[in-house]
Amino acid sequence: GNTSIQILYVFCTVIACASAVFICLIDSLDQYTTNDDKDKSDISLGATAHLAINLLIKDPRCALMLPFSASFGLGVAYMNGYFFASVVSDQLSPYAVGYIAAIVVFSAAVVALPYSRLGAFLNTQAPIVAFGSLCILLFALINLLFSPAQLGTWPLIIALAFVFGVGRSTWEGSFKATFADYFPNDTKAAFANVQLQMGIATALGFILDIVTSPTVVGLCVILCSFIAFFAQLLAQYLHHHRSSPPNTVNTQDETPMHENEITVRSHEKDSEKDIKCQTSASPDTASELRTFSPSSA
Repeated sequence: GNTSIQILYVFCTVIACASAVFICLIDSLDQYTTNDDKDKSDISLGATAHLAINLLIKDPRCALMLPFSASFGLGVAYMNGYFFASVVSDQLSPYAVGYIAAIVVFSAAVVALPYSRLGAFLNTQAPIVAFGSLCILLFALINLLFSPAQLGTWPLIIALAFVFGVGRSTWEGSFKATFADYFPNDTKAAFANVQLQMGIATALGFILDIVTSPTVVGLCVILCSFIAFFAQLLAQYLHHHRSSPPNTVNTQDETPMHENEITVRSHEKDSEKDIKCQTSASPDTASELRTFSPSSA
């Protein structure tokens, strides 16, 4: 009961305090850091924020990441503000919230490795992130279409938690990998964008939970998820267009043609030389024939 919860809170608090103490005992890592790493790390918070905003404004691929960040951020707020409170806690038990939250995390961990293998096989993370947006959309849509009483059974709640966990896994892994693939030379600005977008979207979601109804938040999640699906595919198209070298096919086709032309021309020159040699040698041949002809003998 309440005693078990209090013991759990005390135990977690002790672990957190002990971790903070042991962190203070860690030796300095400066001896393992190169000068280049030090130069890269000496960037202020304001400079990092400026780099993130600059990348967001100037690169459309970064701007196209916004819908999925909004989808997941609003989805987290919707899950905590409505699903856990009105569906899990009210229909099952307040103690069930912890178990369902653990299922969300567990499902995200289970699909993380298959997502990684699939992204490596496809050589892109965009379809996986697009699929994750559909999972978040499905989670919000089912909660809007059915009442808490209709959803208030263990099988349905576990299934919904698993669906949201699959969507969460795309944000934890594939979505961040997308930033690394798209912006390999601006990793600091790229990952600052991940945190910036997610923080703003989550804060906005919790604010909407207070000032509006859960229905409005759910509709916002569905809208952002729908836009995120197509935004991911468009971002991948733009990235592929930028990364592919221009006129690759034509260059490959022109090189053998050029070599063939050189070969043909060399053969033509050799033939011309042979003809000239034969022409220049013909008078000598004629004189030799006259020399050894029967009439002269």
